[in-house]
Amino acid sequence: MMQEPLSFAHAFSNVPGLPKHGEALFALRRLEHGYRELAHEHGFTEVNLPLVAPLARFRSLLTRENLLGDGPRFIDPQGLEWALRSDMTAFAVQFVLDHMSEVKLPARIAYAGKVFAYDKGTGTEQAGARHAQLHLNLGLGSDSSLESWEFGAEILGEGEIHADLEVLSLASATARRFGLGRLTLVVGDARIARALFAATETHAAPSERAGLLQALRKAFATGDRHRFDELFASHPFLAEASASLSTKAVDTFLAAVRERHDDLDVRFDPWSRRTQDFYSGITFEIFAQDAVGKLRWLGGGGRYDTYFSHFGHDVPAVGFMMKDPSSVLERDSVTKGATSRVRVALPKGRLLKTALAALAEVGIVPETDPEATRRLVIPSRCGEYEFLLVKNTDVGSYLDHGMADFAIVGSDVLDEGALQVVRPVTFTFGRCKICLAGKPGGAERLRWRRRPRVATKYERLAEEALRLRGLSFDVIPLQGSVELASVIDLADAIVDLVETGSTLRENGLVVYEDLGLTRVHLACTRGFHYLHGARVDSWRTAWENSGLVEKGTSS
Repeated sequence: MMQEPLSFAHAFSNVPGLPKHGEALFALRRLEHGYRELAHEHGFTEVNLPLVAPLARFRSLLTRENLLGDGPRFIDPQGLEWALRSDMTAFAVQFVLDHMSEVKLPARIAYAGKVFAYDKGTGTEQAGARHAQLHLNLGLGSDSSLESWEFGAEILGEGEIHADLEVLSLASATARRFGLGRLTLVVGDARIARALFAATETHAAPSERAGLLQALRKAFATGDRHRFDELFASHPFLAEASASLSTKAVDTFLAAVRERHDDLDVRFDPWSRRTQDFYSGITFEIFAQDAVGKLRWLGGGGRYDTYFSHFGHDVPAVGFMMKDPSSVLERDSVTKGATSRVRVALPKGRLLKTALAALAEVGIVPETDPEATRRLVIPSRCGEYEFLLVKNTDVGSYLDHGMADFAIVGSDVLDEGALQVVRPVTFTFGRCKICLAGKPGGAERLRWRRRPRVATKYERLAEEALRLRGLSFDVIPLQGSVELASVIDLADAIVDLVETGSTLRENGLVVYEDLGLTRVHLACTRGFHYLHGARVDSWRTAWENSGLVEKGTSS
């Protein structure tokens, strides 16, 4: 375990605000130096990756898509579009491609430095982009949600399992060098996702293919076990594709990891979110416990043998990345809002009573009735839990930032925020339709008008649903009564939740089309789910026996 960072705050005691930033930078440099030494000991060569590169370099020769996604970009005076370093692995691949004549494969490279990416914790990538642009337009300088620090390494040109184990060993040793203990390793297999995607391309009807692929990607991203069960039941070829996969490679890897790293809590998650598109084989994620015992995500990696083919080369590869561990290492995290109690985010409004009733079924009861008090934080009668009374739309933010461990919340909130949480339980209550609605006779106008105006609280959900139907539109974002926008012709249509339809009828509106069904989930942070999976399983069993969960719909 590395020593505590040295303090030299006294050297700047007459400069207000500088000491803590000076110490933070000094601590980061200590971590960086320790990582460089460790990578060298493990046989990796450090490389200095560029901060920017022409965006065209990341365009796939196979699909013509931009492989960097929606990272920050800028255009230089000559009109060339550049990308800031938003993905270390992608820049490492480009570095190797630039030096193919000098690089002898297999190659082991390591790196550390800044990455620039929109903070998904603020909601959608687009919301993060708008926030960052606003920050720059106001002249506020660098946006903290845009910049972060990462450490990583790759083994290129080696396709055997020992390379995967080497990368994992360096990742584990890095966490130890950073002073992190009680590590949990979650292993996944990207071949599961790839098999399901391939089966969809082969067997699904052309008209449903895009929607089914989108549903699969969302199910993997959210860990929605109920959604997988539904998809397998409605599309038997998906269940057949999943059942046909061999587990031999994963079993071999897990056995080797447990033999070499008896200090790791190792588990396998077939629905791991780190399994889509980019990766081609075994994947892993590392979690570490913070000062109050909560599991925090630290980093991850895996095998991505097909990535180089996008640039005309056949090079097997495996790697990992780890974020700056400062947030996990903070010794004063308790005073910054963390607590050893399990925190439950309770949404005010229509779900409050049913959520409280469901929690009471498993013995989680607030000591004070939330509807009879103005307190926002209420301990449970048993003292092990505490309830956060929050606005329904804010539940996801508390989960996403680790300030709540789990919640009972609608899928509309989770999907709109694109939140990286797990949904191990889906309840039978609280279901609603999300609908496209408006004035009678207005549906046809949406088709012939070039850019119809659609008012909604759910920009992301509206975008996903209407784009699949071939409709281009302009969004009018609203947070209040969305129906009013259609009544007074502010918008040509609205996208909103519909439970009984009475509000639409009373305002002279009709449903044009059902866009989907929203459900109510038990949503957990991934750290809580991996640390307390047995507890969640016992809750599910109790809820099934009470009829609150359909039996056999969650794994």
